[in-house]
Amino acid sequence: MKSVSLWYNTPMTNTFELRKPEPLLIVISGPSGVGKDSVVQRMMERGLPFHFVVTATTREKRESEVHGRDYLFVSDDEFAHMIEHNELLEYAIVYGDYKGIPKQGVREAFASGMDVIMRVDVQGAESVRKVAPEALLIFITCEGEDELNAVCVNAKPKPPIPSPADRHGAQGIAAH
Repeated sequence: MKSVSLWYNTPMTNTFELRKPEPLLIVISGPSGVGKDSVVQRMMERGLPFHFVVTATTREKRESEVHGRDYLFVSDDEFAHMIEHNELLEYAIVYGDYKGIPKQGVREAFASGMDVIMRVDVQGAESVRKVAPEALLIFITCEGEDELNAVCVNAKPKPPIPSPADRHGAQGIAAH
């Protein structure tokens, strides 16, 4: 005899299947120095199951940083190539250096089946929101303007932002 649920009038089974949700795109954003890296680092330390997309940058590598883990450190010419060949999900000049999210890293992250986390500045988050409106955007900020000013004052001084023409000759690179 078949077991039938009286409530739904459907056959009952001994298996329960959960639908596997699509990976979630999580964008961690906020002003420079507010703690985006610290948030991502703590998530990694806790062993949470996610794939972190590494940002490409033209800035110099700091002594404690590892290429491919902290950033993809590339030359100005390599970054220009990435822009010209539409290899970036988003990019911007941040404190005089280019930063951007390589599309290949995002593709690999989604292929892993895990949730995908990327760390971007405020303008980068806006760009990602335009191309991926389903993304979860998390904006990190300080408690107040005084605290944010203190973070900025204590941060390593940044060089002035040159124009793309200054960085790449007369043709420059068109921003998007």
